[in-house]
Amino acid sequence: MNLRKLALILMAALFALQAWAMGVDELREAYFNTEKVEDFIPIVSNFIDENENLDDVEYAIYLWKNWDSDSLDEYLQSRAGFPNPKFRYLSALQEDGDYENLERARDLIQTHQGYVGGYRALLLTYCRDFEAYILEDTESPAHKMLMDDLPFLEFYATRFPHDSYAKLAGTYLGVWSNDQESALAYFMDSVENESEWLNEFNLDDIFVRNQYMPLLEAQLDILLENDADPEIKYQIAMIAGDVADYHFDDKQDYQGVIDRFGKDPQYWENLYVNYCLAVSYLKLDRPQEAAPILRAQGNKEAAREFQEAWLAFNTEEAVEAYNRVLGSDRNDPLNAVLLARTETDDLKKLEAAATLVRKLPKEEDGYSMAAEILLTYFSSTNMSDPDRPKMNKTLKNNAKILRNYYLRFPENFLATAGYFLVNAALKDDNKAFKAYTELVEQGLGPMLSDDMAKFALEQGRRDLLKRVKEHEFRTLEDIEGMSEAEINDEVLKACSIALYQSELNDEFLEEVAKHPHWKQDETIQYYIFSTHLQNENYTEVIAMLRIMIDSGSIGYDELQYLDRPELTNHPDWQDLLDHAEALSESFEN
Repeated sequence: MNLRKLALILMAALFALQAWAMGVDELREAYFNTEKVEDFIPIVSNFIDENENLDDVEYAIYLWKNWDSDSLDEYLQSRAGFPNPKFRYLSALQEDGDYENLERARDLIQTHQGYVGGYRALLLTYCRDFEAYILEDTESPAHKMLMDDLPFLEFYATRFPHDSYAKLAGTYLGVWSNDQESALAYFMDSVENESEWLNEFNLDDIFVRNQYMPLLEAQLDILLENDADPEIKYQIAMIAGDVADYHFDDKQDYQGVIDRFGKDPQYWENLYVNYCLAVSYLKLDRPQEAAPILRAQGNKEAAREFQEAWLAFNTEEAVEAYNRVLGSDRNDPLNAVLLARTETDDLKKLEAAATLVRKLPKEEDGYSMAAEILLTYFSSTNMSDPDRPKMNKTLKNNAKILRNYYLRFPENFLATAGYFLVNAALKDDNKAFKAYTELVEQGLGPMLSDDMAKFALEQGRRDLLKRVKEHEFRTLEDIEGMSEAEINDEVLKACSIALYQSELNDEFLEEVAKHPHWKQDETIQYYIFSTHLQNENYTEVIAMLRIMIDSGSIGYDELQYLDRPELTNHPDWQDLLDHAEALSESFEN
């Protein structure tokens, strides 16, 4: 025996010894610390060969499959004739065909009736591969097969009670055999002992809703006994939402929702539970009992959060509900705030904001509502919007509110942004620029500078626009080594981009024409291309595409996606394609 053969034998023995002594933690460490799959294969294959714990070998299979499924398939095929039924169990779980997997599991049960693997493979195939709604259909082949296989699951749950999935088998058996008491017992045992299968399967993965809801409600009751733990409180909130939705939406049991959750709505920390409760009271014509929910027991921030969620979910329903529940007491400060926010027309909402400011001048609500409306409008529309003249006038009419908002609540960035907007409208560039620099100091420059530039431009304050863009460039960019002329050129380019973003396309093209070197900038290239395409100026589109190809911004392949007939039928199009293809081939060579 030569030295090389001896070394190989010793290495194989070492792998076998490592696998024999190796636990899951060591295997995981080997997985993450091994660079080549070729080096991991002998470790993991020996681990599987020598380990009879199905949880461990399944985890090993998971790691292997995640890295290299082909070598795993080869390994399982090589073990197909081995007498150990473990390999038949593993193979059954790897196949893609769900019905074939069931057949393999049944075959394993028939040949090895005392081996847990066949029963386990049968259960896991149903849980992982079959949709619950298909199994529920009594006319489906899957349902009939499941009914025939229930005795196997009963044997599994009773004969192998300590297997990882035995309690799942008992729960599954109880649900599908309509033995609710048995299902509940197995499930509660799983919850109380924190069975691992609960982390792998959600109840809605393996049962339809009316089947699993009694289990979920029982789990909720258990969790309520330990609600001091933040993680459990989070679980409670999530489960409460599902339970409330079932009684509210599926069963339309409005009194049931109230009985289950109405004692302390805020306890559940779930806005959807509150929604189900509020609408349940309204459905039962008890609007005054919904008031504490809409008002969040007087907590203004919580009440605002709930209202915003409801308005986003169903605006019409929310508006009707708030007016029905709170409309009889509009003098209450919180009611006034909430009712004002139900206005859907911007001008009416601004009137409501002004009313709030008059009634509650020391509270932020009216000011912030006015600022939100105006900032949202001017940031989301362009000068061509038909309502722009009317909103420009409205902005100036609300100047006092926006200025007082800034003076009373300077820490709120909405107040500062509103102060910028109104001073730009009133041509006070210095005050507007001061507000902008304050936003930058608050770390909001990258988020808001484009909006501030847009406001300045569309209010006709071109000098203010340039000041904003110059400040932005000097603050955010690395200008070391740049001359003042180069900095000024970049600032002017940024201003021209603002023109494009405000749909002032002709002015944008005029500025680019004054600075032809900007056409080497990829962003400018795209904007020129887009502008000419929008204007249906296809000769200029093709000219711009040629510049983009020459500069490497796009290639021949990207041109294939441009399928507008007016472009592809243009007489210059084929020359452009030929040029791009030749350039592409030259790079490849």
